[in-house]
Amino acid sequence: MSAAMNTPLSTALDTPLKTAMSAATSASSGAPIGAATPGRLSLHGVSKRYPTGTLAVDQVSLSIAPGEVHAIVGENGAGKSTVMKMLYGLEQPSAGEIRLDGEPVRWRTPREAI
Repeated sequence: MSAAMNTPLSTALDTPLKTAMSAATSASSGAPIGAATPGRLSLHGVSKRYPTGTLAVDQVSLSIAPGEVHAIVGENGAGKSTVMKMLYGLEQPSAGEIRLDGEPVRWRTPREAI
């Protein structure tokens, strides 16, 4: 059973996206998400700061192997939508990198991400 499943609901709801994701584990391997074993798609220390100064995502790391299914959950304003927008090319990370098969990628449009 993963550490995320042992967290009381009230604590899980109060936990920022970064903390919740760092505590989660891969269903297939049991390894922490973002661990040294790279997945087919991975984020490494990805952050997004908007020109207004708002920090929407702060150093998120995530690794997704073939056949895995993940859910990104968190409070309103935790950065869930921003992470997804970066994964499909609608937003660019301010820091960190997205990798596909271990190679850094920088999608400029959703079409490129598909």
